[in-house]
Amino acid sequence: MVLQKELLNNGVYKKIQQGQEAPLSDEDKDEMDENAALVSEIYHLKNNAQFTVKGIEAVDGEDTYEVEITPAKGKKSSAYYSVKTGLKVKTASKMETPRGELVIATFYKDYKSYGGILLPSVMTIDQGGFKLEMTFTKIEVNTGLKAADVQ
Repeated sequence: MVLQKELLNNGVYKKIQQGQEAPLSDEDKDEMDENAALVSEIYHLKNNAQFTVKGIEAVDGEDTYEVEITPAKGKKSSAYYSVKTGLKVKTASKMETPRGELVIATFYKDYKSYGGILLPSVMTIDQGGFKLEMTFTKIEVNTGLKAADVQ
């Protein structure tokens, strides 16, 4: 059973949760556009986001450059890049909830080369008390897709 599926095809957006199509706001569509980009920084550059280097901050004991990203539309976020390697090690954004503001952080680790592109093979999403760790054992980019896969 598919828990959640997001589709973006020729400007048509769909989000299906537990078999039911969910309504999408403009903010949801903006987030889907960003998530569909293999490299989110390129997406932000093409869409006139502002980048501000805020300083150096330690992430898991490693010095990183904190870069604040202010998109032309959508939510402000921060990305943290290793001073040593230049690779992204963390992203963070704030979300309003009925209980107040929640910081959602995603940590990126164990980069490997896939078709000449360095991608993290371990991602941990921390939603303040709830952590989800994903380990990717195989990554393929658009290999063998059929038109029916994106409808």
